[in-house]
Amino acid sequence: MGDSRLQPLVLSEDERLVLQGWAKRRTTAQGLAKRARIVLACADGLNNTAVAARLDTDRGTVSRWRTRFLQRRLDGLSDEPRPGVPRTITDALNTATGKVIGRLSAQHRAVDFRDFLDEIDRQTDPGLAAHVICDNLSAHKAPVVHKWLLAHPLFELHFTPTYSSWINQVERWFAELQRRCLERGVFCSHDELETALENWIKTWNEQARPFKWTKTADQTIDRICRYCDRISGPGH
Repeated sequence: MGDSRLQPLVLSEDERLVLQGWAKRRTTAQGLAKRARIVLACADGLNNTAVAARLDTDRGTVSRWRTRFLQRRLDGLSDEPRPGVPRTITDALNTATGKVIGRLSAQHRAVDFRDFLDEIDRQTDPGLAAHVICDNLSAHKAPVVHKWLLAHPLFELHFTPTYSSWINQVERWFAELQRRCLERGVFCSHDELETALENWIKTWNEQARPFKWTKTADQTIDRICRYCDRISGPGH
């Protein structure tokens, strides 16, 4: 989205007071204070480029926190993980195209998963049935998720059997993320890490392609049988 199409950011009096307190209070976490200053500058009518120049940051960071504030107001800024606890990344991999929908959050609660389903719904063609394969985490089966599914009949969740690994394509994508993004980067803050992750997902989607098996079912089964023969001998 270009700066000319930005949605106006208007603060209530109470929101402005809270943000000003976060921005000025010495005990405020550095990241939260920066976010507060970004939103205050956006509320002054500045575009992302101007805010980035004023606060010595990058345009992507400004865009992210402007959008998050518009979506969740103050809660979108203060939802920080505890010191030493990294944010989690949730992703939906379209196995037909290889494209990824990613979302970063401090936790993986039922409401976070519901919000992620909302994001998938926004990026899915209207009228298209969506079959979502996920693991057996309790957050995926909570009442708030069940209520959301009732309101979105085209969505159906499929749960993998306990202790199984039916999401190998997702795991394969995370391996690419680790090798091509995380191992090559140096990140001095959560903001830098989030920006790198979001940019990498965007780059991935620009040239996305589905993962494909290179072995037949018979070849795979034969390899498993040979492996089982090796580990079933003496000494194992």
